[in-house]
Amino acid sequence: MRQRSVIAQTGQVWKTYVGLAGATLGVVATILIGITQHRPATQDIGSFIGRRIGVVITFASTLYLCLAVRCPKCGARWVWMALLKWHSPRWLRSLSSCPKCHFSGRAGGKRDRGPT
Repeated sequence: MRQRSVIAQTGQVWKTYVGLAGATLGVVATILIGITQHRPATQDIGSFIGRRIGVVITFASTLYLCLAVRCPKCGARWVWMALLKWHSPRWLRSLSSCPKCHFSGRAGGKRDRGPT
């Protein structure tokens, strides 16, 4: 049986979906505005503003992910830790407990040993 990650155990999967959807939307909007415009962005104020809005949406969504997905016990920001320490978001899918306080998200407050 496959073990659920601590993000799923703590009910925070929806936060990852919202953050990733927002970041994807921002990137797609920026690319589509660039493709559909026939003039350089410096000559068309709508294209210039649209591209900047896409970048802001992408940045805000990524920042949301880094700040919102966190340990309910100690407040450790798991996405932020994954990006800074392990340089891979794949680590989050296999995270069985908080690497800082070892909170597993299971009922009864069981503590598991996290990744080292």
